[in-house]
Amino acid sequence: MVKYRRNVTLEPMNAYERHVIHTALQETPDITTYSIGTEPNRRTVVAYSRGEHR
Repeated sequence: MVKYRRNVTLEPMNAYERHVIHTALQETPDITTYSIGTEPNRRTVVAYSRGEHR
């Protein structure tokens, strides 16, 4: 992800699974996560954030 500086959209998952992804990556430099779509097809996007750590 950081090496290629590209966003990755994961497969649809439930709220708990998305929460696990967000929590696991929240302290990772240059990476941000957010969710898109509506249930039951909501997906998590893991994005390169160019040093804008949230």
